[in-house]
Amino acid sequence: MAALGLAMAQGDAGDTDGSLRTYASAYDRARRIARPEVMSQVLRNWGLALSEAGQLGPAEQRLGEAVAQARRAGDGETLGRADVALGILLQHDGRLDEARSVLEESLSNLDPVHPDALVARSHLGAVLEGRTCGCGDMPATITDACREFILSKIPTDLLATLAVTIEEGDILVKVELRREPSEEELERLNGVVQSAYAEFRRRLTRQG
Repeated sequence: MAALGLAMAQGDAGDTDGSLRTYASAYDRARRIARPEVMSQVLRNWGLALSEAGQLGPAEQRLGEAVAQARRAGDGETLGRADVALGILLQHDGRLDEARSVLEESLSNLDPVHPDALVARSHLGAVLEGRTCGCGDMPATITDACREFILSKIPTDLLATLAVTIEEGDILVKVELRREPSEEELERLNGVVQSAYAEFRRRLTRQG
């Protein structure tokens, strides 16, 4: 949606008032086309802009509406992204129990390699430590997500141990097999590990 891109560009240029007006206009257009996934996206970005402008009450309202529209759409990724935005706002407001619930829901809807999933994991780590600002240990978040990604894609009885660490700024995966794999299983394991390297090295580079 062109209006959404314009609103984001105005915000990046420092035109907060203009950006918020454009978000309101974009939402009106989204309502007219009656697509809840588009409405959720606009509401999420509008809520984030309101939060950055210090308008926390309206921001929470828009983000809550973004979550509701994503549920209507039945789109897991859209719901997960809206949840991340709302969860972080609740965390910063000191409402840690609410933030935890919302962030946990986000992770159940997002692919482990999705950038917002890593943000959610990191903030959830801070919430579990009782912190209302900042995120958790991002390297640990990345290694945990990488490990979960690998385990979700291979037979559960194949691995005896799986260690994922960060050494000298790079991800290192070490595996020990519980049994002799079939040729197909070995090919799959190698493919999954290579995919994990590609995805999570990129995340590590971006956060570094």
